[in-house]
Amino acid sequence: MFMFIMVALLWLMSSILFFRNPQNEKIRWVSVIGFCGGFGGIGALLGKGIHRPEWVLHLDGIFTWIGHYFTPYGMLIFGIVYSDTIGNVRKRNILKMFLLIPIFIIYPMFQVYPGFKVDFGILAIWVVPYVIVANILLIYAAWRENRPIIKRRKILTCVFVS
Repeated sequence: MFMFIMVALLWLMSSILFFRNPQNEKIRWVSVIGFCGGFGGIGALLGKGIHRPEWVLHLDGIFTWIGHYFTPYGMLIFGIVYSDTIGNVRKRNILKMFLLIPIFIIYPMFQVYPGFKVDFGILAIWVVPYVIVANILLIYAAWRENRPIIKRRKILTCVFVS
């Protein structure tokens, strides 16, 4: 029950943020983090084992895959966008596509159905750097800010996203 409440709150907050200002790229990417993290939570809610209905096995694999693979990607892209380290939109879009490569390389390597199975050591090869770089970029954005009110807001963003 607790996990269901956490997922519902995560998706509610992500939805409110997104629909309040969908044109803002930073808001869109922080919403992606919340939605993808929520999918991972739903995967956990669907239980374990292969003795579940077929449709549950499919949903579990898909939702867990989204949670494990796209949450770190969303974090890194949010860090890049939030920190404004790459101002050129074209270069940023190329980088977004490039950073998807590990997801598509690792997807066929591990089983998604009938149960999600992944070697977390291999997954960590790209997930850990994505999360670390995202956190560094968020800290950098807060550190370089000179206006005290905005600096405080950026520090809070670091805490909540990390």
